[in-house]
Amino acid sequence: MTDPSSACFTRLDNGVAVATERLPHVRSSCLGIWVMSGSRHEQADQEGMAHFWEHLSFKGTTSLSALDIAKRLDLMGGLANAFTTRENTCYYTRVVDKHLPDAFEVLSDIVQNPDPTDDDIASERDVVLQEIRMVEETPDDVVHELFWEALWDNRKAGHAILGSSKSVSSFTRETLQQHRQMMHTPSRILVCATGQIDHEAIVTMSDQVFGGMTASPAPASEPVPGMNTVFLPVQRKVEQNHLIMAFPSYGSTDNRRFTHSLLSAILGGTMSSRLFQEVREKRGLAYTITSFVDNLRDCGVFQIYAAVDPGKTLQVAGLVRDEIDRIASGDVTEDELIHAREHLLGLLFLSTESTEERMMRLARNRILFNTYISYAETAAHLEHVSLEDIRQAAAAFTVDNASLCVLGPRIDDKLANFTTGGTP
Repeated sequence: MTDPSSACFTRLDNGVAVATERLPHVRSSCLGIWVMSGSRHEQADQEGMAHFWEHLSFKGTTSLSALDIAKRLDLMGGLANAFTTRENTCYYTRVVDKHLPDAFEVLSDIVQNPDPTDDDIASERDVVLQEIRMVEETPDDVVHELFWEALWDNRKAGHAILGSSKSVSSFTRETLQQHRQMMHTPSRILVCATGQIDHEAIVTMSDQVFGGMTASPAPASEPVPGMNTVFLPVQRKVEQNHLIMAFPSYGSTDNRRFTHSLLSAILGGTMSSRLFQEVREKRGLAYTITSFVDNLRDCGVFQIYAAVDPGKTLQVAGLVRDEIDRIASGDVTEDELIHAREHLLGLLFLSTESTEERMMRLARNRILFNTYISYAETAAHLEHVSLEDIRQAAAAFTVDNASLCVLGPRIDDKLANFTTGGTP
């Protein structure tokens, strides 16, 4: 099965997926091996295991030590990394095309044959615990973690990707292996490559490594979490108040997400956006103020974040609400929409020049839609959004569905008036 733009897709007999996109004009290749295992798939006693396995995989395999892995990747002159999200773990490398077979051998070994020692598990536990503490001591990180957890009525959707100090401290070799056996199944694995590559060669290499795995049923979908309406004041001895105002948004497979992306660009997503200009440039009330949409497969959150002087927090929250209300009443121009659209289109088409970005996009398309989504199709969705769509989206952001979190030294009781989610 071949898609437009030299994108190809094959599924091995046991369910492992292989997606590629050949780019004959480049010399680099980006290879990613994705496992549909993220924090959203973890039970209460497993919180943080997907991320922990991401760390452990680089500690050594049945045939390579951690130093062997580092040396081989260094010799190729490439970039190798990994990350864990709420829904996936990705191991990837970017190398010159001639090194792709060697890169595949090392990366697939990391994914398929991790063999950490007890000392590795103990030392990496300390590393992850330090990572958790670092987040806890970084106000703009911890406010987002605490707020995200409070927003959802489903603990699996809401808990931190890193897990907690308690959960990570409880991991044993046995429980880690049980989690890996449950999540590391053929139907959850996607091999994705872009750049100067040959699809059939990638399929052959994938079959040699993963083809012997026993076929497994497709993973069941996680239940769609409900979004709470909350007011969450968090007292901390820090210099600023960290404010987040949030509203329900859409999942990564819902085309209405394009309206929210454009609304975010107009409201606070760019340097010329309304909130950046009004709050920072005109009034000097905040150095950082921004808006963004955080999507899961089936749900999402539209968020506005600002770091402000504690005495100015109420004023900034009011300005945010005022700008939303202005847009909802129709006070938004075609020029603003065009500007926001051109910004997002620019980001979209600039990403086409990176094999890494193309690999990430191709993989997400396969995971979410099981097909190739062309750049032109994405651009068309952005072009289709109208001023009325923007106005209606803003009008849907009401006090009744607003949530607010403030972390800082002084929190004004009146901030609770911006949401019906509770009182301080």
